[in-house]
Amino acid sequence: LEVNGDAFVNIVGRCSSDLTITDDDNVSQITVPNGGITALQKSSDPAPSSLLYPDAEVRYFIEFIANGRDLSNVVVSDILDERFTVPSRFSNGEIRDDESGLTATVSGTYDETAHKLIWSLANVPAGMKVRLELVTSVKVDIQPENDDSISNTATFSSSDSSETSTNTVTHPLSALEILLSKVA
Repeated sequence: LEVNGDAFVNIVGRCSSDLTITDDDNVSQITVPNGGITALQKSSDPAPSSLLYPDAEVRYFIEFIANGRDLSNVVVSDILDERFTVPSRFSNGEIRDDESGLTATVSGTYDETAHKLIWSLANVPAGMKVRLELVTSVKVDIQPENDDSISNTATFSSSDSSETSTNTVTHPLSALEILLSKVA
């Protein structure tokens, strides 16, 4: 059962003689906080749909807000296309939400064989906006063909919510074309 918003219940009491007492005149209101995340989004710099060339640097950002209550055992995974290099940097250590002042500790690890970056956060305080970042580059030696592109999607899971995916960010790829000329 998923409850979004307020839940209204009748209070039921029991006596030791097993007599049920229902108070239909005084309805109590219980507010159930919405749990989970909101605003799960992936973005990039350069912007999605921008043309990438060999050796181009790409910064990916994954953002979400802990909605209603603290989140525990958060795992964000991002499998990089094999045409990307090993990330030169990624979020690791304490991160801070500048708006709320809330902080969380993130542990980031990269599995080079699987091309997979995994961020783990033991606890994210309610109301915190989390922004994870990774920086990578397109490999220098790739030879893109017509209509070649790189797409990237991350996944999110926690003890408080089921696994869900971000939007997909896609960049078209192009070979680096250099025109050399000599003027005398």
